[in-house]
Amino acid sequence: MLLRLKKEWFSPLYFHIRKYVDDSNIRRVMIYGGKSSAKTFSVAQLFCVLSYTRGVSCIAYRKEQTTIKISLKPAFVKAIDTVYLNAVCEVQDFMIRGTKGQNIVFKGIDSE
Repeated sequence: MLLRLKKEWFSPLYFHIRKYVDDSNIRRVMIYGGKSSAKTFSVAQLFCVLSYTRGVSCIAYRKEQTTIKISLKPAFVKAIDTVYLNAVCEVQDFMIRGTKGQNIVFKGIDSE
């Protein structure tokens, strides 16, 4: 599948995160901001695009496992819809499977 991405599909924060993720000298990217500032959504967009384009698997952590289905998972579903990756992503309860064998796994820090 040919992937064509348009700049207007992405939140402005996405481009900042992408710049730091592509820098091999940076090991950690910490994101902070107010409520509804698109932090989770921007990371979801980044993980979905990188997972598909580079064929890498990712783990998305949330503080509590119980909030994944109401916060993290909907953000990833919206990110997939926004960048039109529906055909190459299968959304499951705690995972998104890609057609190239890559996975995005949702985990709670409070779980083992």
